[in-house]
Amino acid sequence: MLKRTIHFLLLSCSETTLLIELQNADELSLIQRLRLKGHLSICKWCRAYERKFIFMDTLLRNNLNKGHNQVIHENDIQEFKSKIKSKIKT
Repeated sequence: MLKRTIHFLLLSCSETTLLIELQNADELSLIQRLRLKGHLSICKWCRAYERKFIFMDTLLRNNLNKGHNQVIHENDIQEFKSKIKSKIKT
């Protein structure tokens, strides 16, 4: 019984990354939010993934909101990739 309870409470890292992405879409139940919060409190790798996910999502949303009919050039793509790589390294 205890083993089943522990498995219910603790998420795997792969389940956690999915919940992080679903959290962004406001599609988590109360139990999922609690389980996610519990896992993030003990797993530094998933906390790092969450920070990177939020950063990438913010960058993409900001760039999409700047112009809907904007043409994207190869130089812009490379610059965007460079900014992402430099932020991920920090």
